[in-house]
Amino acid sequence: MKRYIFLLFLIFTMSFVAGCGNASQNTSTQEQLPEKIIIQAPPAPPTASLLKMVNSKPFGDQVQIELILYKTVEEATARVIKGEADFTILPVNTAAKLYNKGIDISLDSVTTWGILYLLSSEDAISKWQDLKGKEVYVGAQGASPDIITRYLMKKNNVSSSDVDLKYANSPEIAQMLIQGMIKTAVLPEPMVTQVLSRNKSVRIKLDFQREWQSVEKTSGLPQAGLVVKNKFIKEYPFAWANFRKSYQQALEQTVADPNSVAALVEQKFQIPGQVFVKSMARTNLKFVSAEHARADVEHYLSKLLSFSPDMVGGKLPDEKFYLAK
Repeated sequence: MKRYIFLLFLIFTMSFVAGCGNASQNTSTQEQLPEKIIIQAPPAPPTASLLKMVNSKPFGDQVQIELILYKTVEEATARVIKGEADFTILPVNTAAKLYNKGIDISLDSVTTWGILYLLSSEDAISKWQDLKGKEVYVGAQGASPDIITRYLMKKNNVSSSDVDLKYANSPEIAQMLIQGMIKTAVLPEPMVTQVLSRNKSVRIKLDFQREWQSVEKTSGLPQAGLVVKNKFIKEYPFAWANFRKSYQQALEQTVADPNSVAALVEQKFQIPGQVFVKSMARTNLKFVSAEHARADVEHYLSKLLSFSPDMVGGKLPDEKFYLAK
């Protein structure tokens, strides 16, 4: 009997130890970290929090983090399609378009809730109707600033034929405004702050975020967010969760204290630190998870879809586009 009890105890002990070993192995697998994480984002204020996060080394020395600053959305899109970036800051409509084309990505969160403004040196301009017969410069024909401008014009009974819309890239437009070569334009921050500081005759005439809320009765204009490669989440769930948490904390700290990252912004983006700090007052940054931002995103995309279907890939993305915790 004693021998039987001893054998039972031995079997139980061995099973328990083996179970602990498997649990340890599973935990190790779940918490596996990649050797390198690649992020891409534009050199603009919304990316400042990424600079802060990368600088803080959220994974210590265990993971190398490479931050690529892209010059055009087309460049970023090509990298996403090839699977060469784990995380990307993209316009929300561009992310939807890629998803609708079958690219294996998800919208992780929305972080940029409006950075567009109408600027003019003409005192007579104060509302949309005042743009009739005027020349207005907008960056990137067919891109979201152009579509949103034309959409808001239409909602305010101003057709595209009523306004002489001109197109150039935003840095060129900013320089023309500063030099007085043009009078009216649509620009994002921080270029708005740069223009206002260098040409005192230019004023902000319309805040696109307020205009959107006024006509659409929604909480905000979900312009850009964080997109993640689904393969990364499957292979490194622990790293994804840690990255997300670190990014959210860095963004909230940047909004609360822009001065804390001003030096990094000046070094990496060639934007004067104080210009960045001032621009943050008009840069609507807020971390909202995709699942909680879904209503606003779907509303925004549905309006773009009705106005320019190609902007979102011809249809609204399904529920799998919105990453859930």
